[in-house]
Amino acid sequence: MRFADKIFALILFTALLSIALVASSLTYLAINNYKQGLTTSLIEKSNLVAYNTASVLTFEDEIGARNILSAFKTNANIMHAALFTHPLNSKPVLLAAYDYQHKDYRNTQLNFSAYIDTPIFKGNELHFAKPISIDDEVVGYLYLHANLTQLESYIKKSIGITFAVIVISLIAAMVLALKYQRILLKPLNCLINTTQQIRANKDYAIRANQDSNDEFSALAENFNHMLTEIQNQDLKQKAVETEIRQLNLHLEDIVKERTQALATSNTSLQTALENLQNSQDQLVEQETMASLGKLVAGVAHEVNTPVGIGVTAVSHLEEITAKLKQTFENKKLTAGELEHFINNCSESIDVITKSLNKAAELVRSFKQVAVDQSSDDERPTHLKQHINDILTTLRPKLKQTEHRIHVKVTDETVVTNAGALYQIITNMVINSILHGFENIKQGNIYINLQVIDNHVLLNYKDDGAGIETDALKKHFEPFYTTKRLAGGTGLGSHIIYNLVTQALHGSIKATSLGNQGLEYNIKFPITKPTTKLNILTKDCSVNS
Repeated sequence: MRFADKIFALILFTALLSIALVASSLTYLAINNYKQGLTTSLIEKSNLVAYNTASVLTFEDEIGARNILSAFKTNANIMHAALFTHPLNSKPVLLAAYDYQHKDYRNTQLNFSAYIDTPIFKGNELHFAKPISIDDEVVGYLYLHANLTQLESYIKKSIGITFAVIVISLIAAMVLALKYQRILLKPLNCLINTTQQIRANKDYAIRANQDSNDEFSALAENFNHMLTEIQNQDLKQKAVETEIRQLNLHLEDIVKERTQALATSNTSLQTALENLQNSQDQLVEQETMASLGKLVAGVAHEVNTPVGIGVTAVSHLEEITAKLKQTFENKKLTAGELEHFINNCSESIDVITKSLNKAAELVRSFKQVAVDQSSDDERPTHLKQHINDILTTLRPKLKQTEHRIHVKVTDETVVTNAGALYQIITNMVINSILHGFENIKQGNIYINLQVIDNHVLLNYKDDGAGIETDALKKHFEPFYTTKRLAGGTGLGSHIIYNLVTQALHGSIKATSLGNQGLEYNIKFPITKPTTKLNILTKDCSVNS
């Protein structure tokens, strides 16, 4: 709603409310005064009639009473009048009655006790009873029943006049409101027109008129003062913009030179970053190949033992076979010699078989681990067998120590990156041996692996020296190591982190409580073709 409409509505509402209150109050007072006048007139008339009926009631003159009551014929408001005698110790008795409609009230019991000396209005009717006394003794009552049709007519007339006054006053208020609206809003409209001109033309030199000495004049003065400040600020801004444009003409050449220099520097930095990343990848690859080389050397040493035993057994078998052949050719072969040869053959074959099976197991484990380490493909992996293969390849490293590995693995086949899992466990075991158990003769490693809700949960823990809090924060950073002088590259833990997060798409968390060891909690998703669950518990030592 516009401000002008608000002023118009406010003036109109205020005038209407004031006129309505005043007219209603005056009408209410007029009606009350009219009713009071009618009541007073009725009481005066009843007093006059009561005075004339005292002797009639004394002698119970019914004819005289009727003549007195017939005087009410001249008052059209009196609908009914009655005189009652009041004998001692008995109820009032009707002596005579007057009725405007000529009804007979002789046998009617009128209850007028509630109206004695108290005029009471019931709608448009007035009831009043006047006691008549002689020497302070009540001898009878005069009862009057008036129909105030004039009051109803007067009320209607008063309401009509009040409504007409309100309508006329409302029309006058509307006219005055419109006039006052134009007078009050003229300075404001001038101020609005000024603001619109300034907005349209962007000309802050325009000023508002000050034609009055009221609040609008003060508003226009303040507005003009504000325009002056804006104009000054606008001039300053234009001067600054002109200066900036001039500076920009000179800065363009400087920006071009700086941009070219930054581009050259950025190219150099990009090249250095690529070289650094290539160097990092080469170091990681060298670390992985070095680990694989150590694995090959260890497995070769392990395979050499059963193969050597097998060769010895074959040589022994060849020797006893040659002796048997010579004895047979000389026809000196006896049953005891043949039985002894058969027993030796059986023992040699058993030794050869066991040695070859052990060598075959070592070669199979090495072959599977080597394939997994060089491949990033996911394959069905039997977790228990895979952990056994990993520990088998680590046996040469463990034989040089007295440390023990305690394994608890679920017996399930899952689809995962077996090579990444091998490298993770291998790096954690090697780190425990090199760092955690550096000054510890016999340490313990605990590996707990289980499958829950299509995720593998790997808990690795050792009871070694642990890691300090500051070092633990940088544990997975590349090239961070506390064994730099001992040949450490600082890539072992970083490789573990990359394998878990990138190859296995999982998460890893390392915790350590001072000298209470180091613990890894690894979680990564898998696909479970089978859900067979048997827990394998195995202790691996250097003698296993």
